[in-house]
Amino acid sequence: RGALRTRRSIAPCNVRGIMTLMGATPSNFKPFSAQLVIERYTPTNGVYFDSSQGLGGRLLGCLTSQKNIKYIGVDPWRETNICNNKLGQYCEETLCKSSSYKLFQIGSEKAKFSNEAIADFSFTSPPYFDCEQYTDDPTQCYIAYPQLSKWISNFCGMTIKNTYNILKPGAFYVVDIADFMHNK
Repeated sequence: RGALRTRRSIAPCNVRGIMTLMGATPSNFKPFSAQLVIERYTPTNGVYFDSSQGLGGRLLGCLTSQKNIKYIGVDPWRETNICNNKLGQYCEETLCKSSSYKLFQIGSEKAKFSNEAIADFSFTSPPYFDCEQYTDDPTQCYIAYPQLSKWISNFCGMTIKNTYNILKPGAFYVVDIADFMHNK
């Protein structure tokens, strides 16, 4: 709408520019930056867990690694899972891999990995409460937990607990967190 109101074309760069001005730009983690981190802490043929699949940057970084790392990711939004599954299939076909990823359509706070201890490393970039609003789908954590205190205890707390349960003893859990101001 912003691009149309300013009589600019609806080219992706113009839409992104308008969204940036409005402060509503979803971002993607750079795949090769993710790959460097994942390869540093995940052994060859290891398992990497992502509690917030997002737009697929970490998935792409993981699947293009030459260390043959398996990706396990969760995200509650159906569209994310559909698109990331297509990305995963493309990577497998292109790189002659199979069974290199597994996606679960569930929120990280609800994903129960009861002491399975199967992941060698977890690295994620979670949503910052309501700063990045990818969709108004009711599965989104800022909608499910609209008060910051509830979001911290119910979303963040349970995500940490569930991630701890999927990690092998001694494995690292890295969370990319930026400072943000909540003005509501």
